[in-house]
Amino acid sequence: MRPLFKKDINKKFSPTWLLCNDNSKSKTYRTIFLERFGGRFDKKGLYYIWNSKIKSQPPVPKGRTIQMLNGAGEIVVIENILKYCRDNKMSRGAFREVLSGKRKSYKGYRLVPGEPVSVDSIPEQSEKQPINDLESTNTPENKENESDTPEI
Repeated sequence: MRPLFKKDINKKFSPTWLLCNDNSKSKTYRTIFLERFGGRFDKKGLYYIWNSKIKSQPPVPKGRTIQMLNGAGEIVVIENILKYCRDNKMSRGAFREVLSGKRKSYKGYRLVPGEPVSVDSIPEQSEKQPINDLESTNTPENKENESDTPEI
């Protein structure tokens, strides 16, 4: 078995590089190299490049989750814009103009100011939530409670 050197692995045409890239048994040599030194090999073009430090990155979602206000004033959480537009017979281009800020609204849909909602924070009961909290408005019950307090 030929020796594999860590310092020569990414130098083109070095003996170690040739064993791990241009050899009929290069897959075996790459496996042996990883067992000894760790890291991983990434394919770049025709050849493999060794990375010693592997960063554990969280998986990146393919699409983004957004919040939109519909015409009734309810917040709608949309995970897949393309599918949502197709299902509701809406123009994707006009919808994206609302998202980019070129248009204020499209068919009553407009952006909710603030951060986009993550998929984890979506309530399980329904996807729609009313925008206004009716309990905070002045109702006859709330006015009775206010009149019970003595005025000075």
